Amino acid sequence: MFSIVLLFCACSKSEDVTAPEVEQLGKNCKIISIAEDSKAISTYAYNTNGKIFKVTDVIGLGTGTFSYNNTGVTFTNSVTGQLESYTLNNSGNLILDRFNKYNYNEDGYLIEKVNRTTPNYYHYILSYDKGNLVKVIIDGFETVTMTYYEEDNQNLLGYESALKNYMLFSNSNYDIALLGKASKNRLKGIIKERILDGVFQRFVHTYTYKIDKEGKITSMNIKREGSAGDIPNINVKFTYECD
Repeated sequence: MFSIVLLFCACSKSEDVTAPEVEQLGKNCKIISIAEDSKAISTYAYNTNGKIFKVTDVIGLGTGTFSYNNTGVTFTNSVTGQLESYTLNNSGNLILDRFNKYNYNEDGYLIEKVNRTTPNYYHYILSYDKGNLVKVIIDGFETVTMTYYEEDNQNLLGYESALKNYMLFSNSNYDIALLGKASKNRLKGIIKERILDGVFQRFVHTYTYKIDKEGKITSMNIKREGSAGDIPNINVKFTYECD
């Protein structure tokens, strides 16, 4: 399962593109590779059930294979031989990994991430409005808010989620895609604010997209601004295979 959420829904129309709704896209198209700047290109292979069973060079995960059972997923790193276990609930959402516990509301949205060994640190509380993730409180003093375009969200193997941004979770995009229901709309911006050692800090990330004639997102650009000035942009490209 790959699904992915401003106490106000600050949605606006994307300026450069207008994509059809997700349901109008070819249902047999799958992402087979993702290129993030100068990092190694990650690749994805699927089993007959449409689940990812093999990956290469996934950021935060590596290269290896997945095996699925009734209660979870096991990833075997083909380079180191290390096993990574994911425990899923009946809805297929991640509830336990090696470091964290994840809690969901009755609608299937992730509402809390708790570190299993130090629950008072790396503690995330998530809030939603109109089907979109709009606020995350980290350790009680960092506030992250999100805004969205009017266009519907698309499955980008976790990259469509604000949680994939390094200002929030450090999980791989495979992990992110297991974290409950996706936000309804396409991510536009993320603002993170905090006071650290008495100094106020503010970080702004703005998302823009390129879309092909069939409505698929082919690239995503993240413009990054910090209190000390601009930070190099992040560019992510997606390659599809369609039946």
